[in-house]
Amino acid sequence: MQRRTLATGLVLAIGLIPCLAWAADHPAVGRWDITVIFSPDYKAANWLEIRQENGELRAKHCAEVSSAYDIGKIEADGNKLSFKSAEGESFRYAYTGTIKNDTISGTCTVIKGRNQGKEYPFIGLKFVPAVDASGTWKMKLGDDQADLTLTQTRQSIAGTMTGLHTGEVANASLKGNHLEITLKLGEKTGKLAGNIKGDVLDGTFDAGNDKLVKFTARRERKWGEPIKLFNGLDLDGWKTMDPPGLEMDNKWTVIDGVMTSTAGGENIQTHRKFMDFKLHVEFRVPPRGNSGVYLRGRYEIQIHDSFGKAPSAHSCGALYSRIKPSVNAAKPANEWQTYDITLIGQYLTVVHNGQTIIDNQEIEGITGGAIDSNEHEPGPIYFQGDHSKIEFRNVTLTPAS
Repeated sequence: MQRRTLATGLVLAIGLIPCLAWAADHPAVGRWDITVIFSPDYKAANWLEIRQENGELRAKHCAEVSSAYDIGKIEADGNKLSFKSAEGESFRYAYTGTIKNDTISGTCTVIKGRNQGKEYPFIGLKFVPAVDASGTWKMKLGDDQADLTLTQTRQSIAGTMTGLHTGEVANASLKGNHLEITLKLGEKTGKLAGNIKGDVLDGTFDAGNDKLVKFTARRERKWGEPIKLFNGLDLDGWKTMDPPGLEMDNKWTVIDGVMTSTAGGENIQTHRKFMDFKLHVEFRVPPRGNSGVYLRGRYEIQIHDSFGKAPSAHSCGALYSRIKPSVNAAKPANEWQTYDITLIGQYLTVVHNGQTIIDNQEIEGITGGAIDSNEHEPGPIYFQGDHSKIEFRNVTLTPAS
């Protein structure tokens, strides 16, 4: 993916002010979706994760056009953070910010290059997963089975369990993706605890006999009607877009039923936006080619001429710089290949040329090139056109009901 850019990524090197002792609930800990406002027309999406390890705050970061990477120890003073960003070995920006509740805001100052000394505002929101437990969950408890049917409203979760164990939900709580339920099972009280990962629920169940049984459950998912995003005739339903910080020419055309871009042009995205879906894409990449499929406009599934190479977080089929494929399923350059991608919430499955290479794994945050950092919102499908020549056909999306 590696792009040229006007505003380079934030390679954070925080360590400008003394570090105070803090508890695990220090306000900086968590994932942050950040927007740097370079101009009214250019707002750069960034992401930052701050965690506590051995009494220190450490961080991982993804800039508007970069990889996600660990940046080491952070030092902070109460609710104030300061950090610098680097391009290569030289610093370009200095950031100062203040955390208030679930918001961080401050200024970005150019310390090298064009517009030196100029300040730009930035703002970030702490990311809290929006998880819905509603639906019928088909549970496997060892050799036994049960159905857990839940309805979630803003205030509560209600439902029933049927099968080997039958009863009603007495109370339930959902914190992040962690679900805890107390069930009234006749004269016994059952307890269930697990983590919702897209359409999968894993955890333990106690049927009131103080014996924990591990279980895996899958939600019965209803799907809408498939949508042909590319009609094979023209670019109706699509619009071009410049890569972050750059202006480029439109090089997208339709040739013999194939959506084609020659090297070094604009990216292209759908007018329509989507949240949860299944996506089928066929693509052809030339020797040394490089492109990508962006989900909700924020998460890049890498396209790369990777045939015969070891899997990496930058090879074909990877969630760019974040999740490497379990195997390399890439075909040689100039051969047609397929992606079958499922995205439910923050959980991703990728089937590449018929092989599952990412299996319901969590997306921690945006990848470089994201259109924005609004992770709770629907977004478009977009294809990268600013690298090599790339070809697409048979692009079909099936939305989740």
